[in-house]
Amino acid sequence: MPSSYSSNLRLELIADGEQTGAWGQTTNRNLGTLIEEAIAGISQIPLSGGSALTLSALNGASDQARKAVLRFTGGASATRDIMCPTVNKVYVIDNQSSDTLKIRSTADVTGVTFAPSSGGIVYSEGGVIRSVFRGTYVDTSGGTMTGKLVLPAGTSSSASLQVPHGLTPSSPQNGDIWTTTTGIYVRLDGSTYRLATESEAKRYACSASAAVGQTITTSVATVSFAYKTDPDGLFSSNTFTAPVAGLYALFFTGMVFSSSVSSKQGNISLGFVDQTNGYRLLQYHTYFAPYTDFYSTISLNWIANLSTGNTIRVRISKDVTVTNEVVLYEPFFSVALVR
Repeated sequence: MPSSYSSNLRLELIADGEQTGAWGQTTNRNLGTLIEEAIAGISQIPLSGGSALTLSALNGASDQARKAVLRFTGGASATRDIMCPTVNKVYVIDNQSSDTLKIRSTADVTGVTFAPSSGGIVYSEGGVIRSVFRGTYVDTSGGTMTGKLVLPAGTSSSASLQVPHGLTPSSPQNGDIWTTTTGIYVRLDGSTYRLATESEAKRYACSASAAVGQTITTSVATVSFAYKTDPDGLFSSNTFTAPVAGLYALFFTGMVFSSSVSSKQGNISLGFVDQTNGYRLLQYHTYFAPYTDFYSTISLNWIANLSTGNTIRVRISKDVTVTNEVVLYEPFFSVALVR
């Protein structure tokens, strides 16, 4: 009776009375070569082209499919199937190739997929390939999650997520998040925003008594109320400049004092300077002085989308040009980055 072969490892099983005087060679090959390869052997498998690859599986002889480790090299930056025998077997996958590999068999069209430069452990159960680790492998050099990523709650000793400081991407994509030494940034709908925090919300305020020509200084901006004789002159010529693009809340209040003439009126407006389109009006307040030494309280507030470098301005216009006709008392200017 001729020899037969085991179903999983294809070891030669000597029939009774066979191989007299030669059975030692077969036994040594089974034990010293084939079983050893199944436990500790490494198949070096170079890849080329883009077609599927069927692992060699030989009865009683060394092959690819029996070895413990399947190491793939080369590749064509393609996606290919690696076909395994429909038997029970454990494999360590070491994908050093440029290809995306699907480890499967004729009994399993789904298999387990490995991205380039990744690896893991799978096992075949009658040709159905399963991963020891549930889910899809995501390589440390980059990959796509197909489900929700849930992080553990932060503790007093450890944060849930760390995004180390780096540089702003030259071509960020929508949804990108990164940090630099100046803050946390996110790319949304083609624009980059800095996330607001208590210290980075850019809440700028000043409150002091000031007349035309005086300067109010805060910790981050200088607000200069420069007297202008032309009707559309800039009332504040050096105010807040947006450091990043975002939605800003603007608030300005004060008292207008007409000291020299009566029955006169003018406008104070809140707006910003756009580098392309110039001054853009947001809101204005009309003051009227029915008599001399008249006070008029003004209040201007608005929500505006500002681009990086846009400068908030306050303008004053009047119908006569008399020196010191208008004086501003108790100005208060506040800016907050909303998002």
